[in-house]
Amino acid sequence: MNELVVVACHGGDWITPCQESLAEHAPEADVVFVDTGGTLAHGADVAIDGGYSTGAYLWAYEQYAEYDRFLFIQDSMTALADPLPWFRDLWQGSGAACWGLFPMQWDTYEQAAEVGARYPHAAPRHGIFGPIFYTDRASLDLLAKADLFPKRPENRLDAQTAERSWAYAFATAGLPFVGPEWNPGQMQAGFGPFRKTWAARP
Repeated sequence: MNELVVVACHGGDWITPCQESLAEHAPEADVVFVDTGGTLAHGADVAIDGGYSTGAYLWAYEQYAEYDRFLFIQDSMTALADPLPWFRDLWQGSGAACWGLFPMQWDTYEQAAEVGARYPHAAPRHGIFGPIFYTDRASLDLLAKADLFPKRPENRLDAQTAERSWAYAFATAGLPFVGPEWNPGQMQAGFGPFRKTWAARP
């Protein structure tokens, strides 16, 4: 089993605690920090120009062909334990194992209309918080071949739209996405293998 932890970051503000906690709790894991800010922040491994978390994930999927499973997270997360066993236990063998699912709701009418037009044959009840999830290459290949990947975000609203679009993409493809109901307070205090810092970045 060849797994890669992909950490999306934007600048270096949150890289160090994330990096140190993963090194402590998952020292054998392969990890790549992808800075979407266009310049290589201290501690990042590679820089891409924009795209937010989803852009980092799609870039890693394309670039790291030797890996068959991925854990997609954000740098504003601190590992409290090795996260990979937690996600493996939750995973159904395809689709996505998610850190948290939120009841499907919309930031704007336009956002709902855009996602509904992109994925007219799905109506998932939850979105994927973050989006933070574990998946495999076979599932991502299926989404790619069916042209179901979320659009590459260009702003914060697009990034929030991607939390919904990933759920719609998996649902459209008939792939499961599972996880516990999100709880922001628990996530901030420590939930499963992570603690979340609410970075509130533009």
